[in-house]
Amino acid sequence: MSVVAAELLKLRRSWSTPILIGILALVELLLGYLLIYLIAQVPPPPGEPAFGEALLLTLRPENFVSNVLNMLASLGGALALVLGAMHSAREYGWRTISTILTQGPTRLAVLAAKAAALAVVVVVMVLVTFAMGAIGTSVVAGLQGKPIAFPAVGEIASGVVVGCLIVGAWAAVGFALGFLLRSTGLAIGLGLVYALVIESVIQGLATINETIEAISRGLLGANGTALASSFGPDAVADQFGVVGIDPPVAAAVLAGYIVVALGAAALVFARRDVTT
Repeated sequence: MSVVAAELLKLRRSWSTPILIGILALVELLLGYLLIYLIAQVPPPPGEPAFGEALLLTLRPENFVSNVLNMLASLGGALALVLGAMHSAREYGWRTISTILTQGPTRLAVLAAKAAALAVVVVVMVLVTFAMGAIGTSVVAGLQGKPIAFPAVGEIASGVVVGCLIVGAWAAVGFALGFLLRSTGLAIGLGLVYALVIESVIQGLATINETIEAISRGLLGANGTALASSFGPDAVADQFGVVGIDPPVAAAVLAGYIVVALGAAALVFARRDVTT
């Protein structure tokens, strides 16, 4: 059995992989579509502007690529970070990393195999989320009595590629944290603190200081959201509160995260004593 096949087998047999993918798929269907549809049916208070039509716009089949990508850029990113951290750090918890290296493959071969297996799971996660999004938007269109008109195949394919880039960047960061910290709990904890707290604080303060705004433009979440919302019309982008980052710049930043994260993991793993 090849090293990549062995790493894929570990991910497939691990309970965390289907659970994390299942959580993302269910949230996309229930919260990303059905809950928003129900909220849009509630009439606004007297004197307040109607917001239901803007919400329903995000749920239409022609906008489902943008809707799915925004889910991947938020919850999907956090779950991918958890998956990446567990995939790289669990060998230290199991104390099997030194055993693996005595079987023949070099350290860089093991790391490359782990990264390749994680990339396969990232693609599966994105495809499952897109499939669930297609189901959700079809259900909502049926409830509204609207025709089901999906975007062109090329746009959907581009959306899948972008989704893999967004989720892959988060997974790569978690992957690197696992190797750097050699602790599943610590890697997941610090990663989620960054994703849920640090990014939110910086983006919340971005409007009051130019330096903080410049920093916010380099964040994973901001670039993922900007790239995701570039697939939707202005009303969809406004709904998700997008930071003004050009899509090519956002894609380059996310790709940079992947390269730096994998490079850091390789540098540390190649030099560190795995027996301690």
